[in-house]
Amino acid sequence: MPTNKYGVSDEICPHEVIWRGYYNFLLERGYQLRPRYHPDWIPSWKPGKEVKAEDWFCLPGRAVVNDAFALKTNSKVVLKLIYPEELPILRILNSPALRSLPNNRAVPILDEIHLEDDPDQRLIIVMPFLCWFFSPGFETLHQVLDAFRQFLSGLAFMHEHHIAHRDACSFNLLMDSTRLIPKGYHLMVPWSAPDMKSDYKSRSRSSVHPIDYYFIDFELSVLVHDDNPLASGQVGQDRSVPEWATPDEPYDPFKLDVYQLGNVFRKTILTRYLGLDVLIPLVESMTRTIPSERPSATEALATLESIILESRPRRICRPSAGSSKRALLRICDLFDEYRDKFLSGLHDKV
Repeated sequence: MPTNKYGVSDEICPHEVIWRGYYNFLLERGYQLRPRYHPDWIPSWKPGKEVKAEDWFCLPGRAVVNDAFALKTNSKVVLKLIYPEELPILRILNSPALRSLPNNRAVPILDEIHLEDDPDQRLIIVMPFLCWFFSPGFETLHQVLDAFRQFLSGLAFMHEHHIAHRDACSFNLLMDSTRLIPKGYHLMVPWSAPDMKSDYKSRSRSSVHPIDYYFIDFELSVLVHDDNPLASGQVGQDRSVPEWATPDEPYDPFKLDVYQLGNVFRKTILTRYLGLDVLIPLVESMTRTIPSERPSATEALATLESIILESRPRRICRPSAGSSKRALLRICDLFDEYRDKFLSGLHDKV
């Protein structure tokens, strides 16, 4: 077990060993893992200072996701171990014909690295380094509407191409935080700087608009054919799906996607912010108990587009915000409203 100059010894977790084994292999291909996965890694921390050390944190779960530094582009990327079965759908969504289309919100695949010695024939895909779509927080109604629009348009896009995601849930909805968090963050501690020493700083969403949002994790996704439009099996992070009340019954995977996405916005957004009442009817329709009563992704998107056209800019806040802050936000909204009317009047006169 490696010991540093402070007398601290440690070893990486058993489920992380695979990454240490691939350190030099990946480096030869232009991807440098964090120091923790170097074959000759020695812990960096002093006794009792573990949680402040960048290399102390262990990958969770199956350790199929890790981050690395792409030497060619001088940027952080995410590496994921996947089974071959996940690749066809990823390749469809990343094909030249579809990748450049604006409604394609599937995560871009930057590279494929095949592992000749993996007993399960897995491979590593390389993706941009993204972050959860809900953090840092939203500031205005239109920021929420834009995120919802991108996710719904992405869902409708997949459905148009006969793909059901089947796990359109919170942790699979990400955003490009390159400008929002310019210095990045630590993969295992999203509220900390990459080195765990520098100050973590995020900019306001308003200052970096627009932000791109993406779906990740297609291991549960399926191709849906017209002659067999149903799927089976309880899948995804959301265990509240009404279809799971009859687990042996096949279901419409497109309506499952609609429920999952609607429930994300119901639980993650509508319960956390004030000022989003315009979204309640749409979200309620997407999360109806009877699947056939839910709108399709395309229908939900059309409803959302109408909401966007009819909604004026306004600020939103958390329920925990004090009355003084709520009053201040209301004053700011009124100021913006009257300013827009004033400028509109000047334009009409001209």
